[in-house]
Amino acid sequence: RRGILVKGGAFLEAAGRVRALALDKTGTLTAGRPQVTDVVPLDGGHGEEDLLHLAASLNAASEHPIAAAIVADCARRHACDPLPVAAFEALVGRGVAGTVDGARLFLGNHRLTEENRVCGPHVESVLDRLHAEGK
Repeated sequence: RRGILVKGGAFLEAAGRVRALALDKTGTLTAGRPQVTDVVPLDGGHGEEDLLHLAASLNAASEHPIAAAIVADCARRHACDPLPVAAFEALVGRGVAGTVDGARLFLGNHRLTEENRVCGPHVESVLDRLHAEGK
């Protein structure tokens, strides 16, 4: 509700043990609003705009900060009216799923790619590069 995204309960517990906080000389902190930085087609079957449009359609009804960033980025890049999504499902802690134009789609984190057996060396190399860039 306050625009704070914390990844994991351990980080909240660690914050409870903080005794002092040091800020930079101007006292600024980052806004903490997720943004889309890269759209990376992995299979060659879809372009960046198509993938972003599908992702925004799956996330259109979600209130998750990352979902909102995807929808906003799609709208910023081009007219992005969401496609109809049937059988939408929130996969707690992993992502979302739904059917668009008869195709069952999954959108989520690394664990979800492993569960759906689509993770492999080609995916791992992209994830490693993006992670090394702080994304």
